[in-house]
Order: sequence, then structure tokens, then C-alpha cells
Amino acid sequence: LTLHTEVPGDPTEYQRTLDLRQAAARVEFVAGGTRFLRECFVSAPDNVLVMRLAATGPARLRIRIGFGSPLESVSEVAAGTLVCTGRCPVHR
Repeated sequence: LTLHTEVPGDPTEYQRTLDLRQAAARVEFVAGGTRFLRECFVSAPDNVLVMRLAATGPARLRIRIGFGSPLESVSEVAAGTLVCTGRCPVHR
């Protein structure tokens, strides 16, 4: 899964934090008069990675989402969810 974001100008006030106990990461910066926030956390028991992207100010979030896999697979969007279906080859 790849996320390509566009921001207006060079980032300033860049901060990033990592909380290993909560399995959470956060990045915050200002670009073009807009404060951008990226937060994500991982839950192994729930088998999920969650990411929140936000922008406060005149600029909007501009994101291109892509997906690629070296495996034989098909990806599609179903009910607002990116679904990848395929099979892993047998390793000998």
C-alpha cells in the first residue's frame, strides 16, 4: 500500500513521535499555512494498521493511494475497503 501526499510548499514546525508501548506513531508539520497531521497505530491481536490523516487550514488533503504486490492477486474497492485477494506461491 502506498500513499502519495502533496503539500503546498516546504514543511516547517516538523515533529514526529513514536510510542512503542501504544504501537503509535505521529507526524505533524505546517506547510502553506495548513497544519498536517498523520497518526497511525498497529494492533497485532486485531490484525490491523490504522492511519488517520488530517489537515487544518486553507489547504486540503491531496492523497493518491496505490497498491502493488509481487504475488498473483487482484485488488478492488468494496464497500469503502481496499481488498486484495490472491494466493502465495509455494516455496520449495
